[in-house]
Amino acid sequence: MEAAGNIGAVDDSQVMAELHKKWKTLMALGVLALLAGLVCILVPAFASPVIGLFIGWLLVFGGVLQLIDAFSVKDGGRQVSRAIGALLTLGIGIWIVASDYHGTHALTVVLAIWFLASGSLRLIAGLMQRGTPGASLVMVNGVLSLILGGLILGDLPSSATWAIGLLVGIDLTFAGIALITTASAAKNAG
Repeated sequence: MEAAGNIGAVDDSQVMAELHKKWKTLMALGVLALLAGLVCILVPAFASPVIGLFIGWLLVFGGVLQLIDAFSVKDGGRQVSRAIGALLTLGIGIWIVASDYHGTHALTVVLAIWFLASGSLRLIAGLMQRGTPGASLVMVNGVLSLILGGLILGDLPSSATWAIGLLVGIDLTFAGIALITTASAAKNAG
């Protein structure tokens, strides 16, 4: 019975041995992510449009690939629905790339709405789970997301110049710290 309980279990020593082999790569990626995050935090007015353009180009390439996929199978209903979705993705991508500020503004609005929606859901989930471990943290997270979404929306249009760069910068900074910590632990585990 015990063998059945270990199906899919990962041997920690094997994982650490693999991480030990790759610790330099992890460290380099961590340092790069940390530096990129700090640049985004320090200069969010530069980072926001760059990130907006990056997302725009991803949508352009994704739309082209979706359009190719739409016509890869000869099925009229599938082709029409996929082609419409592909053209919509492609159009939004082109709009973001062509209208630097407006694309960043639109992405900032979407980001703020996402914070408000996810904050509301987290707050409701925390309230429904009252009395269980971690429920209060879920509620605090929900309230903070609501506040952040409100601050971003309340500061539009000027928040479009800083919000995306700042938030991506914070995310990259924490990802860099996590990678550096993992690399250090893997190096010392050898």
